[in-house]
Amino acid sequence: MVLHTQLLSRNMVLKMIVFTCFMGLFSSVHSQIVFPIPDLDQFLNITDQLGELSVQLSNISETCAKQVEVLAQNTDIITKMVDASAKFPYSGMLYSGRVELGNFDECMSIEHTYEGGRILGKYCLSGLFMPDFDNLYNIELGHQLATCTPDGCSAKDLVEIGKVMYPNVPLLFIDNFCTTIETGQEFNTGNIIMIIIFALLLLVMILSTTYDVYLYKNEIEGSNTLLLAFSVFTNGRKLLKTTVYSKDHVQIFDGMKVISIMWIIAGHGIGSFIGGLLTPMNKEKIDTIHTKIYSGYLDAAHVCVDTFIFISGFLVAYQYFKGKTPSLHTQIKKVPYFYLHRYLRITPAVLMMYLSVLFILPKTGSGPYWHPAIEQELVPCKKYWWSYILYIQNYVNWDELCLVPHWYLSVDLQMYVISPLLLIPVSLMLKKSNGFTYSMVMLLILNVAFIIQPIIQWIVFPEFKNSMATHLRLTDFYIGFMMGVYMRQKKDQPFLSIVKKKYHSRVNLIVWFLVLVEMFTVLFFYQDAEVNQGPIQRAFYFGLSRPAWCIGLCWIIYSSYHGYGGFVHWFLTRSIFQIGAKLSYCMYVVHFTVIAHYTLSNRMKWYFSDYIEFYLWCGYFVETLLWATFWTLAFESPIITIEKYVFGREKPKGHHQNGTIENK
Repeated sequence: MVLHTQLLSRNMVLKMIVFTCFMGLFSSVHSQIVFPIPDLDQFLNITDQLGELSVQLSNISETCAKQVEVLAQNTDIITKMVDASAKFPYSGMLYSGRVELGNFDECMSIEHTYEGGRILGKYCLSGLFMPDFDNLYNIELGHQLATCTPDGCSAKDLVEIGKVMYPNVPLLFIDNFCTTIETGQEFNTGNIIMIIIFALLLLVMILSTTYDVYLYKNEIEGSNTLLLAFSVFTNGRKLLKTTVYSKDHVQIFDGMKVISIMWIIAGHGIGSFIGGLLTPMNKEKIDTIHTKIYSGYLDAAHVCVDTFIFISGFLVAYQYFKGKTPSLHTQIKKVPYFYLHRYLRITPAVLMMYLSVLFILPKTGSGPYWHPAIEQELVPCKKYWWSYILYIQNYVNWDELCLVPHWYLSVDLQMYVISPLLLIPVSLMLKKSNGFTYSMVMLLILNVAFIIQPIIQWIVFPEFKNSMATHLRLTDFYIGFMMGVYMRQKKDQPFLSIVKKKYHSRVNLIVWFLVLVEMFTVLFFYQDAEVNQGPIQRAFYFGLSRPAWCIGLCWIIYSSYHGYGGFVHWFLTRSIFQIGAKLSYCMYVVHFTVIAHYTLSNRMKWYFSDYIEFYLWCGYFVETLLWATFWTLAFESPIITIEKYVFGREKPKGHHQNGTIENK
């Protein structure tokens, strides 16, 4: 009688485990599983015919068998596991996303010690798969239910137990997508080293700042520049410093940069819903968002990358031709430093983000998606670390990127690397009579070629899918480059010199209207070209829309520079944008990690609406701003100071007096 009771208890425990955990299959976005779908009754009815259970238990691991026996005597634990697991059917299953998350934290809280071991709750993101009632044979329409199981039962054990309960049902269970409270808690050498590096960095910043404040308070002459390189006080004042209007500083870029990074954060933020990491309650709205005209601005956030590339090309030319052009020999000699300067300028912040994502980020959160998604994200970062650091991943591993938005950094550096091929010839042309005209004609011809080239490529090679290739965006950079040369050489030329002055305002208004219509057209048709059009139509749209957008930027810069920008100029040149522009680079570097951290920590379903998306965007933006400020003060500003010191471009030493830094 006692033996029969123990066997019955074990039977009931196995039934509860199988019913809540293993009747199904796990589907991954990276794999396709083909299997026969059993009759629906096999999913909904629990059989009582267990066969010779004592014999079947010999097929599972000793640890799992022991835990099952312990659970038979502790029904409160199995009750918690059942409670933490997602249930089927669940409310809104025909309306919401097809993932039910259960209760992650309740499962993680399960811990029971017994003689010889302990049982932990093991949360599995999609441990149970239920087919769609209307289409049993389509795995993509199935319902994935999170389950809570004993940690001692591996995927193999669970399949063996499932065979006892459902001998005709093929089962698949994956340990990689399961989490216990101990998952990811171990610290390796890389984790420890990164923690030490950040601790030392904070110590250096504190000491440098303390020393700087001491000099400031006592009005003592400054010491070696390197001692103040990491001072939050000095670097913070530089960050917050704004300047009055200057024709040598294109202030309108400040507003463009800030608005562009805000736009990019919004575009990547919506990806949390579209990608399913923020499981929506109203999935239909997410599925149809790409068909809504009013949401087209989110899809068109890609034009912000075109804006950044345009600005980069403009500034390369505008700064290069600022002073007297040196000889050809001197220019060639400076090319290595030209490259080194750019690499040192952008790499410290990027490298520290890479190392932080690799060794710090995995230790800073938890959640249903956390460990599976983090591990998946780190695979290309570990595999292609060299292409990431060399800024070539947009070609080498464009379909398996490390920190996806950072592909733009590769494009930016590659554009910078090839720029001397035009900077030097243009500089030599400008020394000759009519050199400006010749250089403009040459750049115009090149830009026309750069516009035609991607169109032909997309038509002839429609299978080419790498939209991140640098050669597809040459027109962005070199239209900006051409405009930079023009503005530097003709900055003192009157506005619309070929038009009588009394017609300036009228012509300016007409051109502004045409430009704004053109740029809004680019945004309006982006969604339609991406979703509804064929390859040829898309080829022409993307081939022509980018130069059209950049030409619009050219007019905005030209008109605003000469004081005809009106409200647009007034708004984009507000002093607050100067601060944001200084942070924009680090904001781009860190924003994806900020979004990912919140998204992967999510434990619930979200109702999607425009207000909710705006609400989340506000949070993403503010946190990105805070982290970018730290990243700028810790990794960008100090490196700029150190580079100037090492390469002999340090400004004369100064002393603190009356709240200002005065040169000797």
